[in-house]
Amino acid sequence: MKELLIAFDVDGVLEGYGGPVTRNIIDRYYRDKYYVGIISGRQDHAKVKEEFQMDFSYLWNGNALQQAKKDYPNLKNYIYVTDNNERFPVAESLGWTVLSPDAVAKTMTIWDLMMLKMGLAIVMYVANFFDYYTTKKALELGLRERNPLAKTIMRMGWRKYQIAKFTLPMVYALYGVFSDDPYYINTAGLAICAATFIYAAINNFLLIERFKA
Repeated sequence: MKELLIAFDVDGVLEGYGGPVTRNIIDRYYRDKYYVGIISGRQDHAKVKEEFQMDFSYLWNGNALQQAKKDYPNLKNYIYVTDNNERFPVAESLGWTVLSPDAVAKTMTIWDLMMLKMGLAIVMYVANFFDYYTTKKALELGLRERNPLAKTIMRMGWRKYQIAKFTLPMVYALYGVFSDDPYYINTAGLAICAATFIYAAINNFLLIERFKA
């Protein structure tokens, strides 16, 4: 049972009508949980509704917002997306949450990027654990650490190496996931770190198997 409703203005809002809100955004983030529709001053609003396969469409005529709430009563939230500043106070006075189309499109982009970075951070940290595990096994077999930085920390004590090995990647992962990343530098950094740890773990494993043979 859907408990939310979102209505889109057309001009300056939807893709193909001068706006940034795409069909993909609607399908991916709203269609399953929201009643989705149009409230617009366009006379062909019903045609746009069919084009985007929405649940409803109303002509903006002063009563559209009230009619939408009457037709879909007792929902948790009613959201109206428009770039028409004159409609903001009208919608808000009737209990609607008003969003700009750019805010909707940008929020979805940020969310997608965060999900990507979280995935990379998880892969990086899991690979880091396997790098640690295979490094420990290799050292127990008598192989030597070739990474100069890791070798320097190991000389300070195994406990300090463990702390550095698990703490520093965690700190970087958290920073990379939750910091702003307008140029995707942190995303690239997480990907590079993940690939590096994967390579190190695989290389350690091959060295161990070669030594055993």
